[in-house]
Amino acid sequence: MHSLFFYFLLLYFLGTAIFFAVDFYFWWMERFPRWKIGRWEKETDWRSCVFKRGLKWLPKVPAVPVTQNKHLLLIDLLRGEFTRKWVQAWQTGGLLLGVSEYSLEQSAEAHRKTILHFIDENGHWKTPPKNVDFAILAFAFLKNHPHPIFLKPAMDEVIAIIENQIGEDGLIAYSTRKNIRYVDTLGLVCPFLVLYENTYQTNKYAELAVSQIEKFVEFGMFKNSFLPVHSYEKSSGFPVGVFGWGRGTGWFILGLMDSYLALKAGELKARLEKIVTETAKYYLQFQREDGGFGVFIQDKNTYDSSATAVFAYFYACCFEIFGNPDYFTSLEKSLKKLQSFTRRDGALDYCQGDTVDIGVFSQRSDIMPFAQGMLLRALKIYKNNQG
Repeated sequence: MHSLFFYFLLLYFLGTAIFFAVDFYFWWMERFPRWKIGRWEKETDWRSCVFKRGLKWLPKVPAVPVTQNKHLLLIDLLRGEFTRKWVQAWQTGGLLLGVSEYSLEQSAEAHRKTILHFIDENGHWKTPPKNVDFAILAFAFLKNHPHPIFLKPAMDEVIAIIENQIGEDGLIAYSTRKNIRYVDTLGLVCPFLVLYENTYQTNKYAELAVSQIEKFVEFGMFKNSFLPVHSYEKSSGFPVGVFGWGRGTGWFILGLMDSYLALKAGELKARLEKIVTETAKYYLQFQREDGGFGVFIQDKNTYDSSATAVFAYFYACCFEIFGNPDYFTSLEKSLKKLQSFTRRDGALDYCQGDTVDIGVFSQRSDIMPFAQGMLLRALKIYKNNQG
């Protein structure tokens, strides 16, 4: 009896130690890498380190947690509730866009390995995707692939998912809540639709992308502003969620800019150019003195590296399009702020974690491969236009 009790106690303490060790590991990995964060003697060293870190993360990027728990994390890991495949898909897509655009030559092997990680020898997904989040990953694959015909089966599978999410209003729903139109969809899906049409010569998806953006501008903005709400209800047009969420605004300007850049000259491009022109001027007022953008952009006492990285990319593109020096100044200020929040290993830190639900935002602030990719896209344009 005594020996049985002893083994029971031993098992109990061993289990407790394992749970404690897992919690301690994640606690340590969040805090220790921040030692001497942002201390870079040369800007060129910083850029190089950011790029190398992005390359090292591919093809299987670090997990971005969706759980809000900070204790007993082993339970979430065992249940498969620590992260989600679709969250990892848009992390990988954003990062792959960044490393590919920063240096297509140096990232060629990482690009190849990432495609092989997801796509089989027949051009199909190894694990069929089920969410529209995979559209940004498909966009990253297709944008820089020399043989788009090989990828067509996988691209068609993503198109099928998107078409299945089109509601009675002719617009794309993000999730199973098909009466809600999310701002996330603009950045995740719209650029892919335009690129797919350009690549495979269809004649309806670019119009769908532009309509999705225009309708959100019509129904999803706070009155007389370009502050997007998290989502709106399609039948009533009523807002659902909060206005001015930083990364939500990032989804809007990312979808707007990448769709605009992918469109061929014509009526659709002209329609988006008007919105690009207006928003580029509008959002400058929300940039903090130190160059950052907030968790909610109208609240300058908050800060989010993922929002700031997307705004850096947006204003980098705006400078190339319009040549306005104010946009280059905004880019420089954002990059300076992002540099100060980059870990010694090149990982961009203090990115708001994945949202739990509409209006329920993550309390985590950590690395995010997607934001790393957006930073690299901004850095590439900055390098090209320095001086």
